[in-house]
Amino acid sequence: MRGSSSGNVRHTLGVSALAFALAALPMSRASAQPPPDFQPITSRDFTIDVHEGVVFGSPRLVAMGGAAFAIGEGATGLFTNAAAGAVRPTKPTDKIEWSAFFNSYVPASGVDFNNNGDPTNQYRRSAVYAPGLIFQVGPWGMALNVGYTRYEVTPEAGGGLGARSIVPHLSVARHFDALRLTVGAGVRGALLNVYTREGSNGLFTNAGASAELGTVWQPRAANLRLALAGALPVYAGTIQSSCDPLNCYGYILPEAAAAPWILVLGSAYRVGASRWNEKAATPFRDEFQVTLGLDLMIVGALTNAYSLEEFVAKRLQPSGQFVTYSPHGGAEIEIIPGWLRLRGGSYFEPSRYPGVDGRWHGTAGTEVRLFGFKLGGTERRVSIQLAGDFAARYHNVGGSIGFWN
Repeated sequence: MRGSSSGNVRHTLGVSALAFALAALPMSRASAQPPPDFQPITSRDFTIDVHEGVVFGSPRLVAMGGAAFAIGEGATGLFTNAAAGAVRPTKPTDKIEWSAFFNSYVPASGVDFNNNGDPTNQYRRSAVYAPGLIFQVGPWGMALNVGYTRYEVTPEAGGGLGARSIVPHLSVARHFDALRLTVGAGVRGALLNVYTREGSNGLFTNAGASAELGTVWQPRAANLRLALAGALPVYAGTIQSSCDPLNCYGYILPEAAAAPWILVLGSAYRVGASRWNEKAATPFRDEFQVTLGLDLMIVGALTNAYSLEEFVAKRLQPSGQFVTYSPHGGAEIEIIPGWLRLRGGSYFEPSRYPGVDGRWHGTAGTEVRLFGFKLGGTERRVSIQLAGDFAARYHNVGGSIGFWN
């Protein structure tokens, strides 16, 4: 290993083992308590908070506990970093490159999908999908990816509502080789559709958009990467509904929905036989390697915002009243070069609700190479990726088929 001693290797593997151990720790479970005494909804003077604190995106991102932000390559960083579309894998590439991916998850085993502290709500028919497309020309990259979440909430009294949320990201990025810096800008959208479980009657739809920026710094001849990105809040404005907003299938509808601003600081460090930020001499960097990630996500506050879960029960639960901080840590080990990678991590999901504790998540996953083929003279390897995210009252497992990078 160049520039590293066997002692450093053992130290790195020890840190990696700690990250995998965090993923295996039992999550502390809050004791089941009766729901708080929330106030009933009597007017439209409130906003729905559509922010979700759990990690979803590529299996690599989920399996590493969301701590893959500074890695930035392709689908791994797209959901949090507008610069990711122009961060190419450090291997020989053609002037024009493309990549497509489709990730699917089955989340929310049990109750309390968003950790709002109400054990009486039951979640059903939950699903998460995350498709995307990246197109790169020289130092430029353009990316489109979409996060789709669907779940139904059933209060203890029966009935209930379903919610579909779509969060698309469209970004353009450029890599400046002299600075070893990639910069990207894009648009983050947010669409929320709420309907009744019985009869699938539509209550309301709300949509909006905001700007996002991102950077990834890859210092030359180094194994370190740093990143910084953020997104402005999304205020979608007045909701759209085809029924009486003061009595829509028995519900008083909110005035609007909103997503808070987000700021992410990321770092990643890789140990292997070659330097991470130097171009590899071979089409694939097949070597034993360990990559560590450490991120901090800061989520802003909202004014007059309340939870969607308690809206289902026709009650107001304050949400997003204060800034929250979410640390993420994870590791990846390419244990069989060119064939097998193992991943693990952990992150803290802070509560958006007064009087409700946050919860720790443990994550784990793997990537296995299946087969390879040549397209236009370029070798491509197809792999399957699996990931899981586990916390108190939350289980999320899924995977995808895509290209090995």
